[in-house]
Amino acid sequence: MTNDVRVALDRFQTFIGRFSQDAIIDQASGFTAGDAALLIGEIEMADAQRRMEEHFPHDDA
Repeated sequence: MTNDVRVALDRFQTFIGRFSQDAIIDQASGFTAGDAALLIGEIEMADAQRRMEEHFPHDDA
């Protein structure tokens, strides 16, 4: 993850942290703080997986 994406994700986490997990952030879409937390977790897990594969590549041959 690039530094600018990390900084933006950190700001998003700070923003989301102001809401309870079930708080609806956007009435029209029904987007909740829980949805945001799920997305943040998925982004961080994908980045961790990518870094793991870079450091410990596996040979499929």
